[in-house]
Amino acid sequence: MSAVTPLGEKLCKLRAERGFKQIELALRAGVSERTVRAAEKSVPIRSDLLEYLAIALGVSLRDVSVASNELTEMLRWRKNCQTFAETVRQSLFERDAASLLDVAHSDFAIYYFGAIRQVESVGEILGEYYGYDGIKQFVENAGHFWDKSQTGRILMDVPSGSGDIVHLSGYHEFLRDDGQSIWGRFTLIADFDGERIRSLQGMMVPGKPQK
Repeated sequence: MSAVTPLGEKLCKLRAERGFKQIELALRAGVSERTVRAAEKSVPIRSDLLEYLAIALGVSLRDVSVASNELTEMLRWRKNCQTFAETVRQSLFERDAASLLDVAHSDFAIYYFGAIRQVESVGEILGEYYGYDGIKQFVENAGHFWDKSQTGRILMDVPSGSGDIVHLSGYHEFLRDDGQSIWGRFTLIADFDGERIRSLQGMMVPGKPQK
């Protein structure tokens, strides 16, 4: 987790305006009183801890952070995460090709590979897709695949990556060809160019959640 430098005086002023003591703010934010003291002295702290303080004070992380390249990159990545997660949900699971078309770069490409034994229908979603016509075909193929194999059970990992790269991964339960269920491991990697997704790489392989 990246570190950011708090605007210590502003944090202190916001806390005082709300009538909080340092320990009260710490309890509201779910952090230690030591973290509050450090933040009000402008000592760099983890970005998530500073954001907890910002939320407790009713402001945004940007409002209480010193502007930096690291902060700008983190906020850009977070926005990309939200865009990508929502696009995956709408395009793959709600079969709305328009949601992916809306954020696709003009040179957009999808590369989806992998295999899961006893789930023959997985082949319908694999391959390479290019441009807007490729997006429509990919969403249509994904729809056919889900119709045959969907159980509705998905476990998502915490997103990873940085800047213009967003990784989404997790486990998905599928129906095998014999009607029984099997878990698979999926990974989706989006490469952003500004607010547009230039490419999407996907991999689907056998794997089950760790207990």
